[in-house]
Amino acid sequence: MTSVRLDDPSVVAARDPGGMLALVNGLPDQVDEAMARLRVFQTPPAARECMQLVICGMGGSAIAGDLLGGVVEEQVADRIRVHRGWGLPRWVTADALVAVVSHSGNTPESLSAYDAARERDLPLVALSSGGALQRRAVADGESWIGVPGGMPPRAGIANLFFPLLRIAVDLGIARAEDEDLGLPSALRTEAAAYAPAEPPGKNRALELAQHLRGRLPLVHSGTALTHAVARRFVAQLAENAKRLAVRSEYPELTHNEVVAFDGDEAMLTSVAMVELVDTAEPRGVGVVREGVEELAGRHGARSLRIAARGASRLARLWSLVLLTDFASVYLALLDGRDPSAIEPIAWLKGRVAEEMKGIRES
Repeated sequence: MTSVRLDDPSVVAARDPGGMLALVNGLPDQVDEAMARLRVFQTPPAARECMQLVICGMGGSAIAGDLLGGVVEEQVADRIRVHRGWGLPRWVTADALVAVVSHSGNTPESLSAYDAARERDLPLVALSSGGALQRRAVADGESWIGVPGGMPPRAGIANLFFPLLRIAVDLGIARAEDEDLGLPSALRTEAAAYAPAEPPGKNRALELAQHLRGRLPLVHSGTALTHAVARRFVAQLAENAKRLAVRSEYPELTHNEVVAFDGDEAMLTSVAMVELVDTAEPRGVGVVREGVEELAGRHGARSLRIAARGASRLARLWSLVLLTDFASVYLALLDGRDPSAIEPIAWLKGRVAEEMKGIRES
């Protein structure tokens, strides 16, 4: 593979015309600003008695709900559910607060969830940067939380996550101490270590990108926190790096996936395993991981551990989000892909809109 000098600003500028690397580098500031905005936000009093928080969204908007589920304590994690799709499932009950999240405010599936919540007279909060969701919520007298626009939804993840965290705190699902005020500073330090000028030996994000280059990423996770990050990482690899990736979870993968290691060794040498490690994970996860790494290594699969940093669950989650976001962009740049381009999504949305228009008119 061709060597690429990402420490050359002209190379980065040519390969990243949409400025995705700058958006990822600005994530610590986005976290800081999102947390500051929420110091004056209060969940509507009528919604504070709700026992469940149902987050409705798609793509980068829904991922914010997954990350929230990964950061709360396990004993209350079942009070958070994420719904991806049209309308609302029957399992959404009257004691649920429905949070409809659409970065653009125009996602058809999210708008249909909003309408379904209204039809069932459920407590409702809408989050968007504007669009039809804002217009409907304001006109209907529903709570609407505005978030900054002007960026791809996946790049605005902190703007979507922290309002949901505030709501979860107000509902008694998350703890007030989960709003880690030292987080932005820690993330700025980590972002500086992932800058393009930092060499691969010291730059964990660039090391991860090079580990994945030319190989199929196989992402393993062992806790609710790392499961959520793994889902985010696979999506970021698809959108930013234009790369398919596979994820699986401990201990489930030890009951099925590992048998494939006895298959085609030529195929296994094209796999790059990524082990997302939560430093507070149960000891059993570490034990099975060591066995899986040994077994995969016998057949030529390469493995790289990426460990979370920080004392709090919030810090550990965001440390992994930041690192893997950087890696997804670096992989795109190494491969000569524009990390901002998403033409297939735009094409598919247009095609579906035309088909649905034809159905409504028939």
